[in-house]
Amino acid sequence: MISVLASIRPFWCEKILLRMKFVELRKTYPRAACGLPFKVYMYETKPGAGAVVGEFICWFVERADRWPYQISLVQGSCLEPNEIAMYAGGKTVYGWHISNAIKYDQPVPLERFGLTRAPQNWCYVKEDEA
Repeated sequence: MISVLASIRPFWCEKILLRMKFVELRKTYPRAACGLPFKVYMYETKPGAGAVVGEFICWFVERADRWPYQISLVQGSCLEPNEIAMYAGGKTVYGWHISNAIKYDQPVPLERFGLTRAPQNWCYVKEDEA
């Protein structure tokens, strides 16, 4: 099974794990290689000490082409519409709908996923490597 490892800021990781944020906004999403649902490993971006801190299931990808944004994206992402518009920069954004968020007891190093450095955004990982 192919999954995704996504770089996410600590603030947003915490919101996801507390189930306060249930939509992760991205400018792209896994297409052909992953079907829905797919697993997302959360790489918490911390200078010099980042690690994979948990995972969630993306069960639906919602497309938003322009303002006004769907209420599900606004409420689920914990962002204001103008913040989404700034992030989107006039382009399409995708809301990765989150379920089953799990925090790991111990952070997992990237090496366990066959990676030597964190992705800028997200990358595919094979389940057997994780």
